[in-house]
Amino acid sequence: MTVLSDAADIGAIDASSGTFSLKSFVYSANKRIQGYVACDTTGAAITQTSVAISDPTTPANKAAVQLLHNTDAQVFTGSYGLLTGGVGLILNGAGTYDRQRSASGDGQASIGILASSNSLWNGTSFDRQRTVSGDGVTATGVPLEAPALFNGATYDRARGVNGMALTLAFGDPRISDGAGNLVTPVSVPIVASAAGSTVVVAAQAGKRIRVLSLSLACAAATGVQFLDGATALTGSYPFGANGGIAEPHNPAGLFTGTAATALNINLSAAAAVGGRLTYVLV
Repeated sequence: MTVLSDAADIGAIDASSGTFSLKSFVYSANKRIQGYVACDTTGAAITQTSVAISDPTTPANKAAVQLLHNTDAQVFTGSYGLLTGGVGLILNGAGTYDRQRSASGDGQASIGILASSNSLWNGTSFDRQRTVSGDGVTATGVPLEAPALFNGATYDRARGVNGMALTLAFGDPRISDGAGNLVTPVSVPIVASAAGSTVVVAAQAGKRIRVLSLSLACAAATGVQFLDGATALTGSYPFGANGGIAEPHNPAGLFTGTAATALNINLSAAAAVGGRLTYVLV
């Protein structure tokens, strides 16, 4: 191949630019143009390591072409456009470019963009957001998915206790046992006739019996008292013949016994006594 140093050899071509002249063309023996070589104004070939492409409207603005942008805080003063070799970039608050980040762990540096997972700023760095699938979740990121409250060290799921809001489906009879658990009330009959104590609810290992509501009536005059084993839970109700009482539902409990102790009804005199009470084990 031959290098033509005179553009007139191939016709009236003026390919001058502000930085170099396209005045030398490479062509084959059959005179077809194969390409060009960048030359200075004297016709000498220029070895180019990069190319600055000028804006035709504002020649001072040039597009910087880079092979790879593999560091942070890169400065492109007076240049437009980036060829980054597949590395995602973001302009930071300082006006330079940082590589984008993905949040594969916590404590990510505040450089670039945390992409692949949702993240929040913890005041120093970025942490991944959390879901609350149990209690004791680390106090990093934001608990999602289930309502949660901070216990002073970690996050626990919200419960219907100690002021924590808990929403139950319509018609759900469960209530809080005061320890963060939902329990279902149980209703049992009251049946007694002999003077002295009669078991209404048997003792439950490790559990206390909390009475939520009760109603009863007496066929004959007698005194009625509820006991925690042998310990009084109420005073003695003095009823005449056909007398009785009805205590409405109280979710906090009318009275509560001690753990592993039976709930008894005590009659001061023999009389047929019947009724019903509702309780939960706590």
